[in-house]
Amino acid sequence: MEKKRLTEKKRYTKKEKVIATVVSTAIATIPFFIGMPTYEVAANGSEAPMPTPTPTQTPIPVHVQDLVIPQNGSSSIINLRTLYNLSKYSTFSVTNGTNPSASIETNFLEKGFLKVKGGVETGKASFTVTIEDDGVMSQDLINVAVVPAESTGKINIGNLVTYMTGHSEDFTTAAHIKQLLTGISPSVLDENSVEGATNLLIKPFSNFTLNKNSEFSINSVSDVYEYFKQRHVEDRLTFYVFSSNPNIVDIYNDGGWYVRTSTLAGDADITVVAVNDSGDMGYDTFRATVLAENQPPVIGKSVYNKYHISPGGFYVLDLNQYFTDSLGEHLNFEVIGTSVSAISGSKLYLSSGMTDIVGVKATDTANHVVSQQFTVTGSTYNPFSVHELFVGSTLELNLTNAFETTAPLNYSFDFVDGVDNNTVTVSKEVYNSQNYLKLSNIVNYPSSSSNLKINAVNPTTNEVFINDLFMYQTFFGGSFDIESIFPKENGKEEYIQVFSSNPDMPIMKDGTYYYINSSGTTTITVDVDHGKKILTIPYTRPMIP
Repeated sequence: MEKKRLTEKKRYTKKEKVIATVVSTAIATIPFFIGMPTYEVAANGSEAPMPTPTPTQTPIPVHVQDLVIPQNGSSSIINLRTLYNLSKYSTFSVTNGTNPSASIETNFLEKGFLKVKGGVETGKASFTVTIEDDGVMSQDLINVAVVPAESTGKINIGNLVTYMTGHSEDFTTAAHIKQLLTGISPSVLDENSVEGATNLLIKPFSNFTLNKNSEFSINSVSDVYEYFKQRHVEDRLTFYVFSSNPNIVDIYNDGGWYVRTSTLAGDADITVVAVNDSGDMGYDTFRATVLAENQPPVIGKSVYNKYHISPGGFYVLDLNQYFTDSLGEHLNFEVIGTSVSAISGSKLYLSSGMTDIVGVKATDTANHVVSQQFTVTGSTYNPFSVHELFVGSTLELNLTNAFETTAPLNYSFDFVDGVDNNTVTVSKEVYNSQNYLKLSNIVNYPSSSSNLKINAVNPTTNEVFINDLFMYQTFFGGSFDIESIFPKENGKEEYIQVFSSNPDMPIMKDGTYYYINSSGTTTITVDVDHGKKILTIPYTRPMIP
């Protein structure tokens, strides 16, 4: 059987071999080629220092190496003030700033950055940067080679060698080729890198879509610090944000960076640049698209028609679960029908006294509004209230008749703020067609206490009954006050039975106190109103000498 050749090694011509040798030598001998972006190459190169300024226009040594950029929109950004060690008051301008192969985005110059962007055509371009600082004007020349890009938008070194061979008029000498290679940023070679990849940039930004006539803070939808890292705690980051098309997406700073869209639909490239106190820089560019037709917020989960909340209790709605924005825009929330300040961030806090509320609404950055309606009523009493729980005991509470309805209910239990509590196990049991809440495996930690939300939903009427069970864990010492572990409901008298499983350890009673004087092991059972509440306590009393 004939073996098939899996790969075929490319055979270079004599001229390609010469260029490939130069490429390999450049990569091996230029210490800052791998792992360092273009601006760091320029800033840390071995160029002569900037000459002493004179009152006349003076050319300065070339600090910016020739740049190599893939075609079709890739770019390099250079921090000019750091590169030339200029003051923050320095200004810049560029001549020949537009070329079919490359262009300069002039809005970056105001902040001291030079952004060179590759065009749709390959070829060479040259730009002259004029610098003015403290009355002194200087100039620098930047040469850019825009070369073919792979489908990934990156440069393939092998294909670059072939391209150089076919364009000998642009790449004339080995020294010239080596000079160009110093301008290749690793971010345009490595498919796993992103534009402006440095040790400051952690992850790339995602493209996003916007409505027309919207305005919002960038930090309200994205924490820019998640994308860039600080090398040291004291090494602060300063951010700059730019738009390639302010007529579509405008960026401005008013104590923070804000986005503002107009009545026009279209696209804009947004570039975020981060610079630390040491002058190191990282950046990334993403696409913002403004839709021709605005998209309002949409309803997520549906609220219940009515919330029955026990006295002194409350219920928290995370409104981000009930309203969503398909564009990821920030939503503002507001209650309807009451002036009570019940919203903090995206959390709505309902209490039994908010009987005038009739709903909640969400507004996006383009002022589109959606709402959901509901009402709140205060229950007449809390059938669970406060309970003192003994370590090792089990408490069972009848749920079937605990709420103000005889309709079948669906139950759920949550600790306040969703925090799991490892001092008690919560479950639902069914005995004789009756639903019970069972609290077991009760343990004790210093100052152990819990607040359990007991929610009962009537699926037919879409109502929810919300009650709080406050629990305090303690050790059983052989006696208890019945009104402490089972407070009376609305002062109502209850039928209470207390049993001991060991007849040699009988239960003694003194008013509302129950106790055991005998030694041994037993299980104490407390039954309130024939199974409404059942407490079992295992107890061992040592032999008294």
